[in-house]
Amino acid sequence: MTKPATIPALRIRSTRPEGFRRAGRRFGVAPQDIPLEGLDEGQIEALENEPNLFVERLAIEAPECGQPEAAERPLGGLSIKELKALAPGLTPPVDLSGARSKGDILKAFEAAGYRRADAAPPADDATSD
Repeated sequence: MTKPATIPALRIRSTRPEGFRRAGRRFGVAPQDIPLEGLDEGQIEALENEPNLFVERLAIEAPECGQPEAAERPLGGLSIKELKALAPGLTPPVDLSGARSKGDILKAFEAAGYRRADAAPPADDATSD
């Protein structure tokens, strides 16, 4: 029996009962494991030095090859980094020039005609003559 592959990650939880936001993510009191490959150096430093978060480095089981790629996952389930990486390759393109938060980014995707998988389908615009 082979051991599953592991990747380096951070296990993070908030010290505040109401939760805390840092590095574009929201953390609650329940631990959240984030692979280091999904964070840049600035985000890692900000998280590890934030007194309102408990942060530990660890190795977690690598996702299986069957995990959906970013382009196949619902928009709301993607990180800011994944959304920004996905936007330039889409047709129609998504303009993120004014986006400052994940909400702004999601609005930009919706303005370009993309919709969240959990959103209601658009109303039928067909009119009867």
